[in-house]
Amino acid sequence: MRLMGRFLHVFRRVDPGWMFIISGLVICSTALLVPAQRELDETRRQLSVVKSQEQWAVNRLAAYDDFVMQLDNQDPGLIKRLALRSLNMLPKGDTPVLMDMGASEASVEQWIESTLPEPDLGGGVGMPSILAMITSGPFQPWFLAFGVACIFIGLLTSIETRASRPGGDMSPG
Repeated sequence: MRLMGRFLHVFRRVDPGWMFIISGLVICSTALLVPAQRELDETRRQLSVVKSQEQWAVNRLAAYDDFVMQLDNQDPGLIKRLALRSLNMLPKGDTPVLMDMGASEASVEQWIESTLPEPDLGGGVGMPSILAMITSGPFQPWFLAFGVACIFIGLLTSIETRASRPGGDMSPG
């Protein structure tokens, strides 16, 4: 029973204004940090997309460089494939297994780029939470104002009002 008495004595001494102040600080910091974190996540996603596109461009450049190098070296396999594709010429004794009707319509650029994997554009940012919608939507100023109001109420309830001395000073306690 003594323990419960001590707890109640300590609890009575705790100023309830601190609960308002702490909750107001949490609300204000949430209203400022959640939108910034969401913006940071979106920026990181965009950076990932740009890095993927850069890697695709480097791979594309390497594929074109390889094509030009094979063309300069007059690679017989490449010359044969170009003749087959562009001129629809087939060496004597070869019979086609499949006919690609769209092959003559495809350009050399499409032919080279078909060897490259598509760049990974990544998925979009998922659905925002209710807290993220409140703190970054049209309700953000109201949410922030509510946090400031909690701090203000906490400060007002923390002021001890005691009878002032005849000289006009507040009693120290």
